[in-house]
Amino acid sequence: MSTNNLYKKVLNLSKRFKLNHYRNLSLNNGIWALFLFAIFNISSLQKVQAQTPMAEYISPALKTVQFHRQGWPFSYPLIRLDSDQRLQLSFDEPGSSTKRYQYTIIHCNANWAPSPLMPTDFIRGNSILPITDYQYAFNTTFDYVHYRLTFPNESIQPLRSGNYMLVVFEDYDQENPVLTKKFMVHEPKVNILTHIKNTAQSAIRGSHQEINFEIDYEASPFIIPMRTSL
Repeated sequence: MSTNNLYKKVLNLSKRFKLNHYRNLSLNNGIWALFLFAIFNISSLQKVQAQTPMAEYISPALKTVQFHRQGWPFSYPLIRLDSDQRLQLSFDEPGSSTKRYQYTIIHCNANWAPSPLMPTDFIRGNSILPITDYQYAFNTTFDYVHYRLTFPNESIQPLRSGNYMLVVFEDYDQENPVLTKKFMVHEPKVNILTHIKNTAQSAIRGSHQEINFEIDYEASPFIIPMRTSL
């Protein structure tokens, strides 16, 4: 239901209050009740919209966007929870003037839709921060400004593992981001021990290797349906 239609519905219900002469309920109380009813419907609509998966986006104005683990340019944006691992975002914007960019992180579910958690449930620190690390191009054919962001940092850290979306916007306009990038925070619950050796198949021994691994799950419950009785 759109906001305009909802507003019309509230007005029609208000007229019914007048026509039916509910003497035990004043008009002001009636309008207040209808206002709460409208807010409830709008909130329900927002919850439905919040289930829409978020997609990555890069504004055409931004160039050379890179997002990876710090010190590992070709890695996926994946870090371990409560570790010293950091993610680094960098991008260039043609021109000689800087812009006021801010960023935040959004916790997502398995389908990359925003989760129902409040920011205080998954962020330690400030939920919105400015990008203050930038450099002007020097002695180049074209003028541009290079922006860089490293996090988690002293001002913002994720509290939970899971899927996240990094959102960058200008002048605190969160509704119109200039960049959105996915990243993941993992929380190791088991230990995986690997053993690499030459494959036993002679035909592919020159190009393949055999990997044996063991999973140590003593510190975490692990249910095997065929072996565990309920």
